[in-house]
Amino acid sequence: MRGYAELEIFSVDELELWRKATLLVAAVDEAYFPDLRCHELARAVGTVLKLPVQDGHYGFVDHSWLWTKPLGETVGRVGFPNLLDVYCVGAMPLVRLVDCGHTSLPHVGWAYRPDAERTDIDRDAVTRLLGVFDGVLASSERPPAFAKGEWVRDAEGYVGTVIGREGVGKGLGTFIRVETPTGGALMRLAIPPIERTHPPLPRSVVDAGRQRSSR
Repeated sequence: MRGYAELEIFSVDELELWRKATLLVAAVDEAYFPDLRCHELARAVGTVLKLPVQDGHYGFVDHSWLWTKPLGETVGRVGFPNLLDVYCVGAMPLVRLVDCGHTSLPHVGWAYRPDAERTDIDRDAVTRLLGVFDGVLASSERPPAFAKGEWVRDAEGYVGTVIGREGVGKGLGTFIRVETPTGGALMRLAIPPIERTHPPLPRSVVDAGRQRSSR
């Protein structure tokens, strides 16, 4: 199930940032970074994803996180972009997207409280992390080996058959044929991650099931 936040709050670009950040953090072996802090991890991930870092507090704990967009003018708790926390405090999963656009939620200004930039950053740790990250995203973005005619589902829930790959090596991705509710079809560039799936039931079978359930 995909929840309201994934479907309505976060953009496709933000979901892709979260996916990439998750891959980067998963590549870190804590045995080689026994004293790793959020402050250094956020800076290393932010460097790769080109996102601004924010130092501050989570509750009463010193913390650092990333903004999904450059921080503009804010008034009180209003005007903040969403944030990407790559080392969540006392929570799982370790990497999460957090909505900061709704003041009815206790996220920004209460749970996450921005403060001045830290001056105690371990630059050597950041450099070592960047070495770990080298090549992680490139290997994860290799085109999946889908054959023409295979049924797949993309990140936005569209189900269709693979038409083919266009511009392999140029990042153009996988094109699928999606049937529309009116009986037509459209060609769509599938949004990764893409997974294999089963073909949907024929419309006649679905309609018959609805008729039986309504009796």
